[in-house]
Amino acid sequence: MIKEYIKKYSKASIITSVIMIVASVLLIVFPKTMLNIVVYVISGALFVDGLIHFVTYFALTHEMRIFSNDLLEGILALLAGVFVAFNADAFIGALTMIIGLWVVIKGRSLNSTGSGSSYVLY
Repeated sequence: MIKEYIKKYSKASIITSVIMIVASVLLIVFPKTMLNIVVYVISGALFVDGLIHFVTYFALTHEMRIFSNDLLEGILALLAGVFVAFNADAFIGALTMIIGLWVVIKGRSLNSTGSGSSYVLY
């Protein structure tokens, strides 16, 4: 039975599942440390994305720059990355509120469509 299950799903989905389980356990055991790591990874990703857009803008020809938003996107992503890095606690608070609102909205939509149980939010 287990061999059939493993054959059915690809190695990538199994690896992803293991990574998510490990991340979940780490988040439960070390919540503050893991949230800080997530914030700094997001900040780094925004910063790198901003740099890529910034460099892409200047690599374009003059005619293409007129129609490109890469400079604006680069500046905004760089600023967002720096803001998130220096305001990690505020970002964590906002992130938990966003996730909480998403769960509530998702629960309400499941309740209104009838695909969820009737006591999801009551």
